Amino acid sequence: MTRTSVPAWPSRISGEPVSKRRSRPREAIAARSAGSSSPKNPTRRSAPVAVMGRRYRPGLRGRDVVVQAARVIVPSPSFRDSESMTTTGTDVPAFGTLAWARARGGRMSRWEQVREGALSTRTLGPLMAARAADRLGVPVRNGASLDADELTVPDSKIAREADEECRTTTSPLLYNHSVRTYFWGLMLAKRDGLDPDRELFFVASMLHDLTLDATHRDHARMACFAARGGILADEWSEARGLDVVRRATLSNAISLHLNARIDPSFGPEAVLLQAGAGVDTIGLRYRHLDPGSVTRVLKRYPRHDLKASLPQTFAHEAHAGTRTAFLKSIGFNRLVRTSQFAE
Repeated sequence: MTRTSVPAWPSRISGEPVSKRRSRPREAIAARSAGSSSPKNPTRRSAPVAVMGRRYRPGLRGRDVVVQAARVIVPSPSFRDSESMTTTGTDVPAFGTLAWARARGGRMSRWEQVREGALSTRTLGPLMAARAADRLGVPVRNGASLDADELTVPDSKIAREADEECRTTTSPLLYNHSVRTYFWGLMLAKRDGLDPDRELFFVASMLHDLTLDATHRDHARMACFAARGGILADEWSEARGLDVVRRATLSNAISLHLNARIDPSFGPEAVLLQAGAGVDTIGLRYRHLDPGSVTRVLKRYPRHDLKASLPQTFAHEAHAGTRTAFLKSIGFNRLVRTSQFAE
């Protein structure tokens, strides 16, 4: 009986036939494990890992690459009186700003998705720990509070107009969400030692979700609703005579509020808008608030079953590549449905 020879299939690792690779002398294998390169391919071990166009040291596994990638975050500049803020010395707009949205159509690059995913993961641990503490009945300590007489909003002309715009063009659910965002933000400002421009912060709170409802949904040709909201706020405030610096602060705060993290250089209004919306949607930093104050706010501005309704709205806005689609993909809607709020 004649024995048929079977061809050696190439290895997926080295590209050499398996039979050849297995027949290497033990000395060569020992040299490889000691860290020396194979003479047949001397550059293979020294080649850096490439992820999303960036290069990392060899030997990193997938999770390590993502963690190292997340650390390569250039802080935003302190100069915030223009919408064309950049993350570097180049003309690349800072992620999430109105200039970024206009340059990118409101869609994220793959690198931005990696970075935002890593930043979002950092907030998930504290959020889950806080929820566990609530389930176990651990009392809240040193929660920021607002007295009953502090549950007031600015009474300037532009503040009243912002309130009227939100009240008449959105649903009661979104209107109350916007007002609660303002109060949660004020409470966190007390805790964090921030001093926002209250008028500007209130206007940002009332305008930040206008483009989720039908009246303003198609205000601009932009996939991202937060960016559309920033454009709307910029035009709305310009028509009411707001100066260019406050207009940029307002529009960027709204455009940025879907980011996983907001650099403080964009102003306390932007930081608190994101923080207040985070409390009201997924219960982020819920245990940093005084329970009595939370009850007072909810009694005056009920949630109207936000936990069931908001995920449907987000699903409608989850256009490919947008931050809304990204948040949905990492479980935002589930976090909304399981937040500490009753509804």
